[in-house]
Amino acid sequence: MSQQEFTETIPDIAVADRPSSAFLTERHRHAIDALNSAYARSRPLALLIGDSILAAKFVIRSFLSTFDEDVAVIRVKQPCAGATEFMRGVITAIGFQPKDMSLDDLEGVFEMFLAFQRSHGRRTVICVERTQDHDLWVLDKLRELIESERDDSHGLLVVVSGQSGLKDVLHSGPLSTVSMLAGKRIILTPFTLDETKEFIRQRLETIAGAGIDELFQYRAIAQILFLGRGVPDAVAELTNESLALAEEEGVDLVTPELVERAHERIAANAERVPDGSDSSAQ
Repeated sequence: MSQQEFTETIPDIAVADRPSSAFLTERHRHAIDALNSAYARSRPLALLIGDSILAAKFVIRSFLSTFDEDVAVIRVKQPCAGATEFMRGVITAIGFQPKDMSLDDLEGVFEMFLAFQRSHGRRTVICVERTQDHDLWVLDKLRELIESERDDSHGLLVVVSGQSGLKDVLHSGPLSTVSMLAGKRIILTPFTLDETKEFIRQRLETIAGAGIDELFQYRAIAQILFLGRGVPDAVAELTNESLALAEEEGVDLVTPELVERAHERIAANAERVPDGSDSSAQ
């Protein structure tokens, strides 16, 4: 397989849709188990923290994939600009059409839905991703939902997920008053060297049928780990960029020096992107 044929397929490394296609380390599997435990113990809140958006998505998707249709699943993947936008997304996820409903009306509909779920012995799970990027009023709405579950159980679990900035959110602001209800925080740690190699190897073989030793020097893998800080998102992006650069330069094997140049090009491209320009593309 040529470098050109290969680099046309490698971007799929970062956007696999099914849990079975994801590479999960043992620590990520422990995170899934911890979410299952929070659900089984009827906790109102679970906290999932890690620098990788990709890994968090995989873990949440894997966790949610085990539920049957009696469990109402609401997944808020993108940051919301306010409580009304957030509640519209929640109401839409459970099958209602919010149209021009006010925030009070949206909240009333959701309260009735939770009462229906409880009366039928059914559970509801809300997963909020990239929580640190949500509006302050959204965080306050999450606080209200979590506190209402503590006071009057509706069988609701709120999974709050985010990157390193979430730690600051949990120490101050609305969520700081309820964070203790989650118990122990679930932390997604960075890849080790062996995990980085396995992550890349599995993706190459699954997506393109190519072996890692055919395309990467071993020291190049170590360089990807170092420059990407073990964060799966960065590892995937740097792998893609290294392969693209290898194709442009007509070389067959990715070296540490080439990885370094790929990293510099990613940084340069990021500097040229205006602030906030990626918000609509997420």
